[in-house]
Amino acid sequence: MPIKIIYELQTNKLVIEGEEGDLVGLLKMVQELIPSIGTVSIVRPSLIQSGLASLAIPQVIGAEMSAPVRDLGVREFARRFQVDTAFDRIAVIAYYANKIKLSPTFTVKEMNDWFGLCGFAKPKNMAVAFSDTKRKKEFIDSKGRDQWCITTIGENFVMDLLESLPPSQRT
Repeated sequence: MPIKIIYELQTNKLVIEGEEGDLVGLLKMVQELIPSIGTVSIVRPSLIQSGLASLAIPQVIGAEMSAPVRDLGVREFARRFQVDTAFDRIAVIAYYANKIKLSPTFTVKEMNDWFGLCGFAKPKNMAVAFSDTKRKKEFIDSKGRDQWCITTIGENFVMDLLESLPPSQRT
């Protein structure tokens, strides 16, 4: 699929439109060529066409783009936060899955595996931990049988955590 790039000079904003497979390399190249761009948005037209327009711009890549883009592992992402409860850890990992890995849903087994990769103590029963996280904190929601997603409340929680980090750790 072709890629469309729109640069707004007044706002120092760049919009990259295309499907995710094509965008990572382009994003890295743009950062190397123009490191002073303020905001980069990625738009996926397939989501707009399928009626999921609210997910069409899944993330804004940093307010500052001075650091080079690299693949960020779940452990590296999750361990930078001071989160002590299973609720908070589930929200952080769900955010990683949705916003960094661009996966709209995740399963109990995937979350269990990610807890292990992060070195977090696993809840005795991850399915119960999911239900409790949904009921008590509303950080995640069920999209079907063993298909979970992060909610806006969960995203906002993690975004607040991100904003509290030093700028060098936000990307």
